[in-house]
Amino acid sequence: MLLSCAKPQTMPNEAISCIHKYMLDFDICKCCIIRLTNGRCQQIDLLNVFHSQAYPDEFICKLCFGLLHNPYLCDIPRNLNESQNEMEFTNEEFDKYVLLYLYKELNGSRYQYTAYQLRVTEPINIILREQFLWDELICMSIDHVNNTSNSSTIEKLNNPQITFTKDDINALRSYAIPVKTAWKWIVDEKLSSLLKAPLIYSLRNDTELKLIKTNELIVNNSNYDQESNIICITVEFANFFIQSDYNEFLSYLERSPLNAIRSWLVRSKSIKIPRKRSRFHYEKELNMNPSEKELFKDEKVIEELTTKTLSSQTFNSNVNSSICNPYSVINIGYTLPKSFHFSRGLLTELIPLLKDVCLQSNYLRKISSSNCSPAFITSLEIVRSVPLYLAGRYVKLSRRLSQSPWIIGSQRKLDSSVEELITQPILPRFGANAQSCFITSGREDVDVRCLGLGRPFAIELSNYELLPSQIIQRWSVNNNLDVECNEDEPLDLLKLASFINSTTQGRVFIRDLQLVSSKSATAALKLGEMHKAKCYRAVCWCPQGGINTELLMKMLQYTTLLNRTNENIDHVNTIHWPPNKINSIKYGKIYFGPLDIHQLTPIRVLHRRPLLNRKRTIYHLCFMSYVETIGANIFEFDDFKSWSKLYPEDELFILEIRCEAGTYVKELVHGDLGRCNPSLASIFGRQLDILALDVIGVELDWPTRLKDPILN
Repeated sequence: MLLSCAKPQTMPNEAISCIHKYMLDFDICKCCIIRLTNGRCQQIDLLNVFHSQAYPDEFICKLCFGLLHNPYLCDIPRNLNESQNEMEFTNEEFDKYVLLYLYKELNGSRYQYTAYQLRVTEPINIILREQFLWDELICMSIDHVNNTSNSSTIEKLNNPQITFTKDDINALRSYAIPVKTAWKWIVDEKLSSLLKAPLIYSLRNDTELKLIKTNELIVNNSNYDQESNIICITVEFANFFIQSDYNEFLSYLERSPLNAIRSWLVRSKSIKIPRKRSRFHYEKELNMNPSEKELFKDEKVIEELTTKTLSSQTFNSNVNSSICNPYSVINIGYTLPKSFHFSRGLLTELIPLLKDVCLQSNYLRKISSSNCSPAFITSLEIVRSVPLYLAGRYVKLSRRLSQSPWIIGSQRKLDSSVEELITQPILPRFGANAQSCFITSGREDVDVRCLGLGRPFAIELSNYELLPSQIIQRWSVNNNLDVECNEDEPLDLLKLASFINSTTQGRVFIRDLQLVSSKSATAALKLGEMHKAKCYRAVCWCPQGGINTELLMKMLQYTTLLNRTNENIDHVNTIHWPPNKINSIKYGKIYFGPLDIHQLTPIRVLHRRPLLNRKRTIYHLCFMSYVETIGANIFEFDDFKSWSKLYPEDELFILEIRCEAGTYVKELVHGDLGRCNPSLASIFGRQLDILALDVIGVELDWPTRLKDPILN
């Protein structure tokens, strides 16, 4: 596809020709010249220049280090036709050409994809050398030569052909095309032919997303991200001149009289840039005898030899040359010496300050006659462009199970968690490199069950190998992808849910498992975390005789009785403990509400939560007699029966609460030493405690309800 750039200000053809001539004197390739001087350049224009240029093998552009002209960096050995495949290239070619190397690594990764993205990090000193180029061109401009007092008449007379100004140079640099963009334009056709998939430049471009080949069912379904079919190839390039270019750049900046640049220099020398640990295994790569291996176990020796080899820019055929081959464009694992600290972020801040500065570096002119080695690839990472989201609801049936792994220090407190029970069976089925992030609409404590329809959750899967269409075919009960379906119909994964349920030993049960879009998952879970109501049921203990009518009357000072059946009846007369039974219900209930409370962060979570005063609304409180409720022999209360063996039955009561999300229910009951105001303990003037708590409802209508999973 063709991509265009913004148009720079119009310049005379004579000025452009003059600038081209000076750039050629600096040993700059034609592709670099057109990307720097033609802001209207399109992909087809750059490709025409690329195919027209012919350089000897030893020529390397001083700006792009061969990225835009060297066949080993941006081309393949020969043209492809549809019948050609991997077997027609030799192993030597796979190790010599960057594009063939990318193709081999991607094919070996087992990722399934229908399109790909390409993210490129070019050598950082390309930016430095471009700055040197603009500086030298500004020094040659008409207004600079005429306004410089120490410029000799001979210099002016020797440059009668100069027709460009400093403003012309600044206009060009403002619209110059980056090397990484030009490189992607050049390799697009070749790499897409190898991978048999289109290159997607932007995930925000709907036209490009239509290039993704996938099943019609998936494309038209709003519960699915089309971008999930895309693989992302991240490539990082470097070269051996970064350190020397940086040193020259610092000395160049030190000549500046501007305080802003001097301030930048001070910051750049004081900030320590964190470095990634190298993935390069020296002992594995180096062909050494045992005595040499013992020597290289010392990290200081490795660092010294590596730094010496790379900084000198002279490459001897000794053991050190095996660390990084100067004649190869593939040096995976190469890292800069530890003494080198350089931040792209700092450099981005600096470049605008240099727009109108002319410091007469002459650096490119100095190195124009010296040899230049090509850039090489140092890092390759293959990942999914966007994560895949699975959503469902989980029912937690155990009171000894945390939601996430409970580890303090290095000691594990419980053998498993809800997150692990759900995600561990899933990950191996999505690929060896698949990773997950478990997201829920709120959380419950270790000793709290989650019943009813369960708590909504989402699993963010990254680096999954299968295409979503393959996932549907394998794990959906409606896996016939040939039939047309409604675009809003959920993409169920009920077979996978059944498999997970068979591995949890009855501690967790999941339902409504399905594919969802990232937008749906993040919006729904965030909404449910703080803006939806939740329902709880608890067994509470009230010592010194338990609940009575007198205590319930005190609730009227704070709230209203909700279960009045006749407005003319005095509500005071309807309060009675134990509650009166209504119709066929085997136990009575008394409802109060609503009630506004203020809760300071509870002491039990203060070590991990900020100290805040939270206002929460209790929509209703329902009091039930423990004796009558347990005596009704209803299965949902069976878990509460054991408490009668530890506490007198007449001191126990059952409490149901419907409250705003984010309410600390335990503290609502016992008061948390006065940090919850009011609390049931403060209202009754009695010590209260909560013995067992269940979440019985999360009022969030997401994800879509499905039929029950297939039971094995």
